[in-house]
Amino acid sequence: MRIMLVEDDENLCLTMEFALKKVGHDIVGMANDGEAALNVYRDTNPELVIIDIILPKLHGIDVITKIKEMNTDAKILVTTGASHDSLIMKAMDSGAKSYLTKPFGMNDLITEIEKMK
Repeated sequence: MRIMLVEDDENLCLTMEFALKKVGHDIVGMANDGEAALNVYRDTNPELVIIDIILPKLHGIDVITKIKEMNTDAKILVTTGASHDSLIMKAMDSGAKSYLTKPFGMNDLITEIEKMK
C-alpha cells in the first residue's frame, strides 16, 4: 500500500517507516507539520494517510478536512497522544476511518492498516 506519514515526532515517524517498509508497504511521503502534509498529499496521492492530530502549523483535524475535500475516498488513520474522546471523535467526524492512541506497537499499526485495505 502507498502510505504517507504525518508525524512531528521524528523518531516515531522513522520507526513507522521502517516497520511498514519491512512488511512491504511503500512510504511515498512524510511530513512533520500540517502545512507540509497538504503539499506532500497533493504531490504523492497516497492510498493511506497516517496522521497525528496535534501538529505544528496546521492542526491535524484541519488537514484531514482539507484532504477529504481533495479526495472524498481518502483513507486516513489517526494517531494521537491525546486521550480526549471528543478530539478523537472530531477526527473521525472529519473523515478519519480509524485511530490508534499513543503509545502503540508497530504490530498494532500494521493490523490497523490491514483492516483498512
